[in-house]
Amino acid sequence: MSGSHGRSLWWCWWWLTVLSWCAVQASDSAAFMQRDNAVLSRRRVPKFRKGQQQHAAEEGPKDNRRRPNIVLFLTDDQDVELGSLNYMKKTQRLLRDEGAEFRHAYSTTPMCCPSRSSLLTGLYTHNHEVFTNNDNCSGPVWQNVHESRTFATYLTDEAGYYTGYFGKYLNKYNGSYIPPGWRQWGGLIMNSKYYNYSVNLNGKKIKHGDDYHKDYYPNVVTNDSINFLRHAKQHHPHRPFMLVMSFPSPHGPEDSAPEYSNLFFNVTSHHTPTYDYAPNPDKQWILQVTGQMLPIHRQFTNLLMTKRLQTLQSVDDAVSRVYEELKQLGELDNTYIIYTSDHGYHLGQFGLVKGKSFPFEFDIRVPMLVRGPGIEPGTKVNEIVLNIDLAPTFLDIAGVDPPAHMDGRSAFKLFHKHKKGNKKFIAHWPDTFLIESSGRREHNKHKINSSALLSSINDFSVGNNMRFAAGSKASKLFVLCQKPDYQTPCKPGQKWHCVRDGFRWRKHKCNLKKRNRLLNGLSKCTCFSADGNLYTKLEMDKNKKHNPKNTKKSNHRERFRRDLLNPLSNNMSSIMDVLNKKIDVLQTVVNDSSLASCTVTPNGDVKCTNIVYNNPKVWKFSQNRVQKQISNLQAKLVKLKEIKKHLETKRPNFEDDDQEVDNANNDQDEEDSVINLLTDYSQTQWSPRMIPNIHNSSLSPDSLLVDGVTPPRLRHHHGHKLQSININSTTTDTCYCVPFVFSDNDPTLNKEVKKLLKANRQKKKGRKFRKKNSKLDKECMLEKMNCFNHDNDHWRTAPFWNEGPFCFCMNANNNTYSCLRTVNATHNFLYCEFVTGLVTFYDMKIDQFQQWNQIHTLDPRERDWLRQSLSEMVRCKGSAQCATSPVKRKKKLDSFNTLSSIDEAITSKQLLMDQPKDVQNIMRYR
Repeated sequence: MSGSHGRSLWWCWWWLTVLSWCAVQASDSAAFMQRDNAVLSRRRVPKFRKGQQQHAAEEGPKDNRRRPNIVLFLTDDQDVELGSLNYMKKTQRLLRDEGAEFRHAYSTTPMCCPSRSSLLTGLYTHNHEVFTNNDNCSGPVWQNVHESRTFATYLTDEAGYYTGYFGKYLNKYNGSYIPPGWRQWGGLIMNSKYYNYSVNLNGKKIKHGDDYHKDYYPNVVTNDSINFLRHAKQHHPHRPFMLVMSFPSPHGPEDSAPEYSNLFFNVTSHHTPTYDYAPNPDKQWILQVTGQMLPIHRQFTNLLMTKRLQTLQSVDDAVSRVYEELKQLGELDNTYIIYTSDHGYHLGQFGLVKGKSFPFEFDIRVPMLVRGPGIEPGTKVNEIVLNIDLAPTFLDIAGVDPPAHMDGRSAFKLFHKHKKGNKKFIAHWPDTFLIESSGRREHNKHKINSSALLSSINDFSVGNNMRFAAGSKASKLFVLCQKPDYQTPCKPGQKWHCVRDGFRWRKHKCNLKKRNRLLNGLSKCTCFSADGNLYTKLEMDKNKKHNPKNTKKSNHRERFRRDLLNPLSNNMSSIMDVLNKKIDVLQTVVNDSSLASCTVTPNGDVKCTNIVYNNPKVWKFSQNRVQKQISNLQAKLVKLKEIKKHLETKRPNFEDDDQEVDNANNDQDEEDSVINLLTDYSQTQWSPRMIPNIHNSSLSPDSLLVDGVTPPRLRHHHGHKLQSININSTTTDTCYCVPFVFSDNDPTLNKEVKKLLKANRQKKKGRKFRKKNSKLDKECMLEKMNCFNHDNDHWRTAPFWNEGPFCFCMNANNNTYSCLRTVNATHNFLYCEFVTGLVTFYDMKIDQFQQWNQIHTLDPRERDWLRQSLSEMVRCKGSAQCATSPVKRKKKLDSFNTLSSIDEAITSKQLLMDQPKDVQNIMRYR
């Protein structure tokens, strides 16, 4: 009896355990389903969710269990060329020594948001269209087109992975949504920060402060990631997981943890051969105008390198903590751990104080370490691996075929390069890739989708050669300019109007205020005189009262300024005369060099007394005396010239001031000046100085003749304005007037009026330009360049910068390029074409640090081949076009009929193994 009772208690306990476990699973699943439904209502419904139970029943938990887990460590702006990875001892020991190191890992675009978009989608920049850190970075086109096709959606929908993302996402991510494909989400809102930031944690925005123990972001990312691993192990033990840990380190503001703020001072690993190697006249424009760094710049690069290394110590700790957590959970041997960065960085290279976005090795080369099942410890991989290869690689690890639209290829077999079956795969692995700079390009590859819109355009026909990139500024402006509110000419109340400029539309601001003011209050009158003559006039509105407030009060000021500046001008002239005389006297004294013991004859010969030639002491004394007097006179001459130069530059511009006063006074009379030009019969222009002092007029003060010579407003010699006096008041004329309405087709609006309006616009534009340039100089900015000002308040955590402010420029608008990068057994070069027309070629076999542009060493056929290859790459779509194997390139080369030297360069790697070991004897591009 007792035994049966014990068995019943055991069964009851067992059923309670099962029911509680099911309740936890149901609640956990319901919570995720509710969050996902709220986010994915804008997206397509995942396939995996509909058939999740059926898929699990067919394959069973054991089959799911065999799929490897994936953990991605992603840093921000971490370099390889400057040696930052050498200071991360834990990462090297746990990942590099126990796994594989990829020595040629690259980013296809050395800029944060474009590179991260490529990593997520497996696409080149010209295909995902995220060109900069601002343009379309987490924008509508990205959200609606590309974000739903990241590797996370494929892993979740087709492979059933449990996915989590923690850390920096995209620079302009605003936290208003959770990207599709992520079951757990902790994305940083906007750009990298270490304190005082906000995070979207599973749909809730959480603000963090400046408490190191609670808010230091690298530690927050690590803690959230470890919680994700524990949650996945507890609630989804039979599902593989994909975890992305995206750290802000070592990106600015480079705030390190307090325990590491005293490390790595006086580190000089960033002093590469190109450090402060400037200027570079054979490179792009920004490097041509960038000179050597100042001492303060060099000091700054040293401190910045120290702070970057300090921030990476928290990442180094995170690698160790996650490694130990996976080991405790029993998932270490079934997990691929990948460590990489979005792009590289430079500190002082080619004189650039800091930054990225250049096609050189220090900006495009990134660290890449992989540890996982089947990878032999200490493996070195020399094949090229790109950021666009990561997305298809993750899918390949999960057993999902990478989609054809992805530009990258799976590098999963490179992890196991020592296996016999992978040798053929490695021989066909691409050895050339495309590097694209940030910045929009118009490749004329997309047509406007709306044919109805094109057919509605009457004044602008768009042919087959007129295409705009989808979502580009040109396409948006094209659509905008078809609206009635943006048509030319401007109408009352209209703010903007569009003007066609060649094959583009330009939007300009309507400025009717000035034109309306000039023509306001006019009436067009036809009059008959007493003797029967007919004439036409434009008459001012007589109901317009004279407002004293509108009268310029600068008459006395104008006279006072002129009286004050006249004596100043005379004094300046006398000072300049005295200076010129003194300079002439000094120059004469220096040239004559007349001394008591020596003289200079008129023909230029020097004669001295005999004692000078006979006595060495006298000769020495005379020589020293001459030299001393020459030095004194030269010093005086230099000082006088400096004074003269200073006076010339600081000379009061009284002529311009008078002119400005005249212009200011004449502004009130612009109406009359314009009316003088509105004539039906005469186009004669009269200068105010050509008009005699007339005191007799047949016109009222508020009317002006149009059919004859019309005197403008006269000026008294005291500066007071004189109005016309109607002396023939007994003569009465009969006039018929109508309001003057402005129209572009009105014949009374002649060319002179348009010329005057244009001159006023140019004058205003010039003032605006001068004001802008003055502001740019004050704010440490140069036109068309990306410049920054750094001061003592830039860093808020130790170590601090205390050397004062300085300005530096990181990039220029014309630093837009497309490049080919080739690395194989015989060739290692970089070929670039810039928007300025510059072409560069660097052979890293003989110039490892890309110090010399060797484009002149290529013959025309070789340049044509490289140009054609680059033009194909910038238009490629999908891995079939973008990831061409060396064998296929060799076939294209054969059809191109180029030189045999290039034939050897683009051959397959298997054939290259048969080449001589001394690669210096192999012909290269020249």
